[in-house]
Amino acid sequence: MGASENEVGVAALKKKRSAACSHGYLCNIPASYEITLDTLERVKEATAAEVGAPVAVFKALADPLRLRILKALRVSDLCVCVFVELLDCEYSRLSYHLKVLKETGLVECAQEGNFLIYHLTEFGRVVLGGADAIKSEDTRR
Repeated sequence: MGASENEVGVAALKKKRSAACSHGYLCNIPASYEITLDTLERVKEATAAEVGAPVAVFKALADPLRLRILKALRVSDLCVCVFVELLDCEYSRLSYHLKVLKETGLVECAQEGNFLIYHLTEFGRVVLGGADAIKSEDTRR
């Protein structure tokens, strides 16, 4: 069974595009699009880079309860017992959310007597500030 006329046309177009690519790659970037080889290499490296850590942070920020915890910690360092009371959340559920925030480097905790006191890390302050900026931008639209 031979290739259809359409398949032959698509293959010829891809070959033409690849041959026309002046960027040193077999690619579909039109020769008329101006991009330096250096820029193309840097973009290629950027898109191939590991994204696990930023994805984890965005996932941590995607949960409303975790965002409420972060906003509360911006006001003051707090004991878990305060979160349980104010967020109407069970210890086990809260423990999971605090673990996620710790693993992403947004919060840390320290033992003070019988209490675990949580606080925002510098990274957490920066990230939360950026999240607030996004919210402020959305409300202006």
